[in-house]
Amino acid sequence: MSKRFLRPFQIVVVLLAVAAAFVAIHSRADNVYAGGWATITVADLPDHFVAGQTVNLSFTVRQHGVKLMDDLTPSLIAVNGAATVTASINREGSNYHAKFTVPKPGQWAITIKSSFGPNDITLLPIQALAANNQAKALSEAERGRRLYVAKGCLQCHKNDNAGVNGRFPWATDLTSKHYTENYLARVLATPEKALPPKDHARMPNLNLKAGEIISLTAFINAGKRTETD
Repeated sequence: MSKRFLRPFQIVVVLLAVAAAFVAIHSRADNVYAGGWATITVADLPDHFVAGQTVNLSFTVRQHGVKLMDDLTPSLIAVNGAATVTASINREGSNYHAKFTVPKPGQWAITIKSSFGPNDITLLPIQALAANNQAKALSEAERGRRLYVAKGCLQCHKNDNAGVNGRFPWATDLTSKHYTENYLARVLATPEKALPPKDHARMPNLNLKAGEIISLTAFINAGKRTETD
């Protein structure tokens, strides 16, 4: 049986193909971990939906968690078992406005796909109520847990108490941290003033409302005693 060997020019072709594949793979990786990661922030997170009524959900996308992006084509889907609803989305500057209606009561998982690489977010499930049913009030800590995910905090700050994992936990792990209410209020309201230049340059002002800050503080500090500033 004769052995067949590659000719020199064939070896060159093979090596070039391997090199091209290597570059493509690493280019995609660089896109995700260098210039291609982003966080999604939901503006006003409802405690619940009402089945059959229109939901308006607005959000922004920030490259590296900071720079607002105004040239994307994001999408939003709501899922409950086999039922799936797709939102219509309009853009106004860097704000994206999603409109959809969930058809039936139950727990709905909302996923927002940024269209900027694999930078998506799935919110903690939101209960849809029948039109005549009264919503059960959420505790401040539970509302804060949902906001912690919806505002994009989890993408940078790990917190095991959220119940889900973020994607880029490079910042302070808040799982066991406890801060004074005044300190957290300052940081969450105006990070550009409350944090050192190195830190506030990487933590954006999310324009949080006073009630959202109270809820986030309740969640971050829940069940912890040690106070630090």
